[in-house]
Amino acid sequence: YSFCTLLDVSMIKSRMAIDTHEDEEVSILSRSNEEGEEGNDALEDCLHRNMGLYQAVALVALGLANAADSTELMVISFIMPKLDFTDTMKGVLSGSMFFGMLVGGLLAGSLSDQIGRKPCLLVSMYVNTIFGLLIIVFPHSWEWIFACRILTGVGVGGTVPVMFTIAAEITSLAYRGKFITIVCSFWMFGGVYTAGVAWYLIGHEDHPWQWLSVASQIPNVIAILLIQFYMYETPKYYIMKGKFVQASEVLRKIAAFNRKPFSDPFVEEAGRSVSTAPAEKVKPSAKESIRLVKELLTGENGRSTSLLLVVWFTLSFGWYGIILWIPKLFDQYNAGLDDYENAFMVQASNLPGNVLSAVLVDRLGRKRMLTYSMGLSCVVCTAMGFQNSLYPVVALSCAYNAVSIIGWNSLSCLSSESFPTAQRSTAIGLLSATGRVASGLSQVAFGLFFHYNVHVSIILFLAAGMMGTGSASAFWLPIEPAFQKRADDVI
Repeated sequence: YSFCTLLDVSMIKSRMAIDTHEDEEVSILSRSNEEGEEGNDALEDCLHRNMGLYQAVALVALGLANAADSTELMVISFIMPKLDFTDTMKGVLSGSMFFGMLVGGLLAGSLSDQIGRKPCLLVSMYVNTIFGLLIIVFPHSWEWIFACRILTGVGVGGTVPVMFTIAAEITSLAYRGKFITIVCSFWMFGGVYTAGVAWYLIGHEDHPWQWLSVASQIPNVIAILLIQFYMYETPKYYIMKGKFVQASEVLRKIAAFNRKPFSDPFVEEAGRSVSTAPAEKVKPSAKESIRLVKELLTGENGRSTSLLLVVWFTLSFGWYGIILWIPKLFDQYNAGLDDYENAFMVQASNLPGNVLSAVLVDRLGRKRMLTYSMGLSCVVCTAMGFQNSLYPVVALSCAYNAVSIIGWNSLSCLSSESFPTAQRSTAIGLLSATGRVASGLSQVAFGLFFHYNVHVSIILFLAAGMMGTGSASAFWLPIEPAFQKRADDVI
């Protein structure tokens, strides 16, 4: 005890001596860091006290944005049979959107960390809607449809990293997991909506496919209106940029929206502002984007980034490879299901996975749920490879989708919570872009397998191997964000 006391006294004296001899610039920087941490702790408390109607509106808006992405991905499968193109041209159209999503995720993810969340999200969603509607202008031109699908993909890809970044930054730690999980579950709503509208407009009424293309934009338009007029820039982004006055104003507006009393978290009891640093002017640049990516790959978050890249690649390859080829898989067993029945069945199987995710995300934790879900997906997919009759394959396909969706929801939470605010959106953009590469590769690989009549069990074992690799990578992730705050707490 005496030794520890002497050591503490020695350390205090040493620190006082260092502080005495530090130059002016270092002293100012030290105070700025302490004030930033103090502001972030105060922000967490303020967000927790002010959860309410604003977050509910944001939940619907972000959820519909996610549903719009699902709709845009699915709608082409119902439009394709109506297009008078060769199979090769249709295949290129089907995969073109993934290339656009790759570009959009990288661009919007990086820009969102430089110029703000809300403007990048809105621009991405406007791009999605504009080119999703322009596709009907020249309905018989393959080149026009191809270009529109790529640009629509840029919008969809740009939505994903910013959407989940906002979801993580407007909620307190206690509510964040369930909030992000519910936003994820809107993906199922988008799929059901698309299948239902496609069945009515094309399957039942036999309207031109242009009607479906227009109807598919409705969720995105509603989300744009809600985000444009009812949501603000996130206060955590403002804090990260040193804009405490703007952060305080946003929190005041949120408190007023929720009809709750507001206490400025950035003013101490004596009335002194936590930070008087001037708001910096940000000029987005490619150099800054490269710096952010380099920090993600080589800095203290390098291990998390590398392992999450593997998880995103394997889950995207294994899930998209099976789910988008389920109709072809069922044809091998003479299922006799049409496109609409396939779509409804796949989306309905998401429901139990979404419910379990919402219930268990804070109890088991994101990392454990991701590890278990991908491990179970590996087992289910392997079991499918040994089946020779229709009904076990249909049942296992539904189970595969239900278990995999738990992995997707957990991965979305992990990706949103594993990085500091200054790099969060760039990180999610990089991760989702990796997923788009894997998704595109899976379509090419599985398409070739079916074209050359590779035995279906080989295809399923490949997907199972991907899921198993992802599960092992998730197990070695260094942090569990459900049970701890980052040092910067800008989460």
